[in-house]
Amino acid sequence: MIRKIVVGALTSSRTRHLASNALVLLLSLCAACTTMRPVPVDTVGSQIRSQVQAGDTVRVLTQDNRSETIQVTALGDTALVGTAAGARVEVPYQAIQRLEVRQVSGAKTTGLIIGVVAAILLGVAISGAEHPNIHIGY
Repeated sequence: MIRKIVVGALTSSRTRHLASNALVLLLSLCAACTTMRPVPVDTVGSQIRSQVQAGDTVRVLTQDNRSETIQVTALGDTALVGTAAGARVEVPYQAIQRLEVRQVSGAKTTGLIIGVVAAILLGVAISGAEHPNIHIGY
């Protein structure tokens, strides 16, 4: 009877371990579900303001070839405002050479979720098959 409890606890522990590893994998791969979409650039910022919102993450290449990833906090009349590496940055629209905004890809995300769920279910099934409850006569 003790052995049955111990084996059951190991199986449950393995299942929890597998599930936690799958969750970590899913969260780390969610970055793979994003794409960078180019945004048309104009010196007055009308195109940028129409396609970028506060809260978006953008990658900016300036006219002097500096590249910066920015978390946008505001889109002003003359500049894109946000934070980069914890510091406040303001990039005038006329200084932007290229701009890309990060978007979540629905198809990639759906495929990833289906794949991870299938892997979890398969892992649980295999784990259960490898460690069946051992019944000892009472």
